[in-house]
Amino acid sequence: MIRSYILEGKVKEAAHFLGRGYTLKGKVVKGIALGRKLGIPTANLEPEKDLYPRRGIFAVWVLLENHYSPGVLNIGTNPTFPEKDFSLEVHVLDFDQEIYGSDIELVFVEKLRDEKKFETAELLVEQIRKDIENTRRVFKK
Repeated sequence: MIRSYILEGKVKEAAHFLGRGYTLKGKVVKGIALGRKLGIPTANLEPEKDLYPRRGIFAVWVLLENHYSPGVLNIGTNPTFPEKDFSLEVHVLDFDQEIYGSDIELVFVEKLRDEKKFETAELLVEQIRKDIENTRRVFKK
């Protein structure tokens, strides 16, 4: 049942049965730097395991060098840019350092929304900024 909740993106329900947030560890790898080009840098994650939600935008805690920071995680193909492959990429709030090659851990807190295609890059950036604000609200609860 927990596995199904995780795959479906029902991370709050999974956390209820786990007694904690579901975690996913991985290494930060180079991507195509699309987030940086859009003004919202992301860390692309190569996960250690295959059990994670298949698509969506999530509020997560990001553990990096023994410090937790809030983040917005995108899991999917980023349909606004069809040349992009499936990826897991996280924007760590209020953070801008090179972390390629670092090991990080994500703790899933809440699904914010489903992944969707936007007509323009500007509309996508506008939505990502809303996702960031929604993530800030999630962590103020």
